[in-house]
Amino acid sequence: MAVQRDGDAQRTVLTDRDFAGASGAAKDAELFYQLPNGRLGMAYPKFNGQEISHSGLVSDVHRRRELAKLVVASEDFRLATVNRIWSWLFGYGFTQPIDDMGPHNPPSHPELLERLAEELAAHDFDTKGLVRWIVLSEPFGLSGKRTPESWMDAPESGGQPLFARYYAKENGAKDSGPIDSNVVDVSRMLVQVVHRRPTASPPAPGALARRTWLRPSQEPLEIIEMQPDSVWPGPAWLPRLARSSLPPEKKIEHVFLSVLDRRPTSRELTAAKLVLADRLGDPSAIREIWRTLLASQTASADSGQR
Repeated sequence: MAVQRDGDAQRTVLTDRDFAGASGAAKDAELFYQLPNGRLGMAYPKFNGQEISHSGLVSDVHRRRELAKLVVASEDFRLATVNRIWSWLFGYGFTQPIDDMGPHNPPSHPELLERLAEELAAHDFDTKGLVRWIVLSEPFGLSGKRTPESWMDAPESGGQPLFARYYAKENGAKDSGPIDSNVVDVSRMLVQVVHRRPTASPPAPGALARRTWLRPSQEPLEIIEMQPDSVWPGPAWLPRLARSSLPPEKKIEHVFLSVLDRRPTSRELTAAKLVLADRLGDPSAIREIWRTLLASQTASADSGQR
C-alpha cells in the first residue's frame, strides 16, 4: 500500500502498489525475517497452509484481497468473531484472554461456540443477526442475582465464566480504604493474575511474539517463564524492592504509591498478597503486580477519554 495526499479533494487515500520483494525481483517477491537464533529466514505469502502467487505485481495478484479471502474462509475467523461479540455483550468470552484461542486454551462452551460460528458463516457473516441471537438467548436473559445454582460462576474472581447468570458491571465496592473509580477493576485484575501461572517449558515463538506487541489492557499481562532481572522490563528499583526484607504489605504499598499514587485498599492488598503467595516468593511477582497496576492505569485513562 501507499499513502497519497489528494491535493484537490484535500484528503488522504490508500493506493495499491507493487512489492518488489527483499531482493528486488517483483515476479518472485519474497520477504526475509530474522529467526530467534539470529539467522535469516525467507517466506512467501501463505495463510493456514494455503499459498498464493509469489508475484508482487498488483497486475498479477492482489495480495491483500487474497489474504482477506483466506481469512474469511478460515474456521478461526468465524470462531474469533463469535467469541469477540459474545464478550462485548456478556463482559466475558468463551476463552480467557479473549484473543488467545487454540488447542492450548480450549473454550468454556465449545459446542455453543461452534454452532454460533457455523450459523454466522451460513448467514454471510451477518453480525446484526448474531447479536440478535445472543441477546434473545437464555443466558442473556438470566438475572445477575447470585443463586445456589450459580454460586460457582464467579469470573470476576478469575474463574472461568459459566454464563449461569448475567454479569452486571460493578460501579464500586465497599471497602475500609479509599474508594476509587478503578478499585474493583484493580482488585479483579490482581486476582486474575493468580490464574496466569508461569509455564515450566518455553512457550512457542508465536506466543512470545504475541506478548511482545500486545499493549497493556484490562486483561493482566501473563508471565511466560521465569526470567532474570536483566531481561525483565521495569524501573531499576523493582528488583531491589522484590528482594528486600520488607514485609509483603510494605512491598505492595510501595508499588501502589509509585504507580497509582495511593495506598491499596484492603481488597486490593488481599489480591496482591495472593499473587505473592502463588509465586512462592519468586521476586518476579512484584514485577507482575507492577505491570498489572500499569495496565489498570492505561485502562482508566482510556475509559476517561471515552
